[in-house]
Amino acid sequence: MNKIGTKRPLYTLVQEELLELIREWDQTKPLPSETDLSKQMGVSRSTVREAIQNLEKSDILFKRQGVGTFINRQRASAVTALNNLHGIQNIVTSMGKKPGFKEQRINLIKPDKKILTALNLEKETSVIEVKQVYLADEIEIVLGISYINPDLYKNKHEDFIAKIKTHGDRGDSLFKIIDEETESGVEHAVAQIEAIEATPETSNALGVADSAPVLRLKETYYDKSGRAIMFSLDYIDTNRFELLVVRKRHF
Repeated sequence: MNKIGTKRPLYTLVQEELLELIREWDQTKPLPSETDLSKQMGVSRSTVREAIQNLEKSDILFKRQGVGTFINRQRASAVTALNNLHGIQNIVTSMGKKPGFKEQRINLIKPDKKILTALNLEKETSVIEVKQVYLADEIEIVLGISYINPDLYKNKHEDFIAKIKTHGDRGDSLFKIIDEETESGVEHAVAQIEAIEATPETSNALGVADSAPVLRLKETYYDKSGRAIMFSLDYIDTNRFELLVVRKRHF
């Protein structure tokens, strides 16, 4: 971990560092001690303790008296901070679980107003729609529906669909496909979270009851020039896949 130096509250930055550590850590072992963490990060033990306590309140970490601080493996199949763009497969892998797809469907569709607005497109434009059910250790965790800006493939949508299928069969994320097959790459995203009831499509994909509560994560992805290159709707069973929002204080 890098030494932290900033005018922002240190405990928020330590919390972010801990989340990155959790992604790579052997969940069967305790985390480094507060003393070791404070030395590695260049902050006080009280700052480390405050960050750990926040993650304990979120049930991400728990303490065993006289043993140490552990990652709560029972909390969810995967944990990720929403302020980071990792790709679902990479998140699942980092948690020591096997990523995969239950299904992947790719179609060329006529987008509705919501998609047109998100991607800043004209009405007559068709877009590639990719529906994927993500797995962690063969358990359904997320139904992802993505719409890709036609600027990335122009009039060669059939070739681009074939590439998506090929990459998908290898388990690659759409991020990787866009990075490798186009001159554009995902630089950042704007997200909106909604609590909704599962639709028949969602309940069938995730194996949850009809009208069960799920989270819908709306994200618009942008390249370095600020162009919207992908819009996605991820339907998440939070009993199996947990999103963590790290809120930063700015003065």
